[in-house]
Amino acid sequence: MSRPTNSECRSLFADPILYASDDDIVVHDCSNDFFMVISNEVKSVLIVDNSLTALNLFKRHVLSMFPAAKVEQAQSGEEALKLLGEAETAEAPHYDIIIVEENLQTNSSSVPMQHSSDDQNPLSGSDLLSVIDFVERNSPDTRNSLKIGVSADLAEDCEALLRSGADLFWCKPPPIQTNSLRNQLLNTLLSKRGKNIFICGC
Repeated sequence: MSRPTNSECRSLFADPILYASDDDIVVHDCSNDFFMVISNEVKSVLIVDNSLTALNLFKRHVLSMFPAAKVEQAQSGEEALKLLGEAETAEAPHYDIIIVEENLQTNSSSVPMQHSSDDQNPLSGSDLLSVIDFVERNSPDTRNSLKIGVSADLAEDCEALLRSGADLFWCKPPPIQTNSLRNQLLNTLLSKRGKNIFICGC
């Protein structure tokens, strides 16, 4: 995701994925202000995948970037909705970052699916993200989350994840977790929340 560029924007990354405008407050990622931004903006993370191995891998990667975040896990879209609040109550999602595997309906070799008999049509990752996106767009007081769609075959699943409202796309295995990636995630989240703060690598 990139901010709209114009003649007054300048890249603060060597690889200009995100941009800061002249109105932004630039925060360096070795400053005290940076740690305040992280503590305020990334308090909780939800990871949804039907593979226990993948859940643990993503959790380790997330905590390497956001060590103070509370990380919760779900092995199906239905389980994730219970964590988010029942869909019919339209309760706003309370996670700052949500990472969702697209192919939740398929059995995992790492852990068997455990659906009830009522789950004849289990939710896909894009189904789940669509519900979350709908709630965010229709609840004015909702604190927007950064939604990351995950798939081992992005060429196949990217369109569905894009339609669902995913902000970013990750393949499996996940990208190497670096300070630059962490800053990009933060900048995308800050932009979604309308904050005029830009995180810059030292």
